[in-house]
Amino acid sequence: MEYYIVNSFSNNKFHGNPAAVIVLDEFTDVQLMQNISKQMNLVETVFVTPCKSKNEFDMRYFTPEEELVIAGHPTIAALSVLFKLSHIDPSFDITINTKKQKISARVKQDKENSLNNIYYINVDKITHDPQTCKIDLVADALGLLQEDISSDLPIKVIDSGLGHIIVPVNSIDSLFKAKRKIKELKSICELYGAREVQLFALETIENDNDIHTRNICPRMGMEDPACGIGNSALLAYLSKYHHGKKVYNIEQGYINNFKSIIKGEIINDNFVRIGGNAVLMAKGTIYV
Repeated sequence: MEYYIVNSFSNNKFHGNPAAVIVLDEFTDVQLMQNISKQMNLVETVFVTPCKSKNEFDMRYFTPEEELVIAGHPTIAALSVLFKLSHIDPSFDITINTKKQKISARVKQDKENSLNNIYYINVDKITHDPQTCKIDLVADALGLLQEDISSDLPIKVIDSGLGHIIVPVNSIDSLFKAKRKIKELKSICELYGAREVQLFALETIENDNDIHTRNICPRMGMEDPACGIGNSALLAYLSKYHHGKKVYNIEQGYINNFKSIIKGEIINDNFVRIGGNAVLMAKGTIYV
């Protein structure tokens, strides 16, 4: 099988969030796909098969430990590979079938430089949990003081496919203080029926951007440099509770030197658009 390693949410090499992409005529054995993902040892590996309809694809996502029903940055990576292989027509919308839901996508093509192409996905089945998470429990799970977390905005669980606890913090400094305490994070996520925590600050490192965010989850390994589904949940949260802009440039990954820029657009509380550039880093063959 041929594989591609693509860094999503950047057009600069060694930045963005890496994912492995494997395009097949049909999906292979589930255990084999899981083993390949473990071998790749990236945050996620996506397997893609074309459907009979033009611009329609099935995608399945695996971490080294388990299959996910949906994932953002591997979808961006897969779209860039499909475009490179001439499997998609950028003039039309793209349909992606995941185990979670059907999503639509689009390529905004830059005919002068393909590295500047922007690959967008629409996330339009977002739900908001009415409960508000307790600030003391969340602060403890993240190794923060309660004073580090904003008292003006609530801590909420937003489900844009995986379930994220959205935590507003007061500053970049507070954001960077947060720790990945695996046991405590698992406990808080189980308590509130979420998978991961998405923190954000309304401060940025670079002036052209609007928000800085981190995806902190109980999963073992490196912190995710850019989370498409987590930032989809964040955009839906901002739509409902912050009432700010409709279009955002979101910084992520600076803490682990994988600088990423996620482009977000809010349609409404339950429908957002997420996108970014993608850069091919490696291509090879895996022998199975």
